[in-house]
Amino acid sequence: MSVNLGTRAKSCPKSAPNQIDIQAKYGYYLGHGWSEKRGFKVSEKRDNFIRLAEGRVTRAIDSIRVIGNLSNRSNYEYTEEDSKRIIDALQSEITALKVQFKPKATSKKGFKLK
Repeated sequence: MSVNLGTRAKSCPKSAPNQIDIQAKYGYYLGHGWSEKRGFKVSEKRDNFIRLAEGRVTRAIDSIRVIGNLSNRSNYEYTEEDSKRIIDALQSEITALKVQFKPKATSKKGFKLK
């Protein structure tokens, strides 16, 4: 699928920046996301997603690094089973997260045996 980033959206006034300017500023193609009420700002839902994702992922990474500090044998005593349980729990949550972000397969065609 090819996207022409050099064109303006239909509802976009001629003085508005083109898609290349928007892509350079925000890092993605807005497509139908133009809104005259909000100017040429990324949609509110996108802004919220970016803001929350950056904070939450940063906190998750920091927490994982702090868990990694538990591996210091001069400060802590643990078994291989303990470390395996920690890693398995984290891996299980990552797997569940991947499933949540996968697009949902929906069929609008109905049921057919052949």
